[in-house]
Amino acid sequence: MKAIFRGKVINGRPIMGSDYAKFLHTLEGCDVDVTIEKHTKKRSNAQNAYFHAVIVKEISDYTGYETEEVKEMLKIMFLPHDVKMGDKIIRVGRSTAALTTSEFEELNSQCRRWASMTLDLYLVEPNQVKP
Repeated sequence: MKAIFRGKVINGRPIMGSDYAKFLHTLEGCDVDVTIEKHTKKRSNAQNAYFHAVIVKEISDYTGYETEEVKEMLKIMFLPHDVKMGDKIIRVGRSTAALTTSEFEELNSQCRRWASMTLDLYLVEPNQVKP
């Protein structure tokens, strides 16, 4: 059983909510593992929508490639991940789902720069009106 609780560290001690205490009582007598890590915000729905509706769609329209082809190409270029398949190494693109908001904005920025420099295609930034 795994549960994630968010708290805050104050004066060197974790301060957790009442749900955390209730959950601990359900584990009475059990051996447990505790992992603590700094909370990071995952990519937002708005960032994901911008990536698909502006970046992927406009590059697709410009190049003639299908949107899924463009998305995979961008992930391989900017989020490369090598996977071993038998005795071969295959380069694939990591999923964007686990990116933080800052990591996703960096991806979007890299895609905009690449489109501008390689395709001479201007992609509007989020919340910007296209000229």
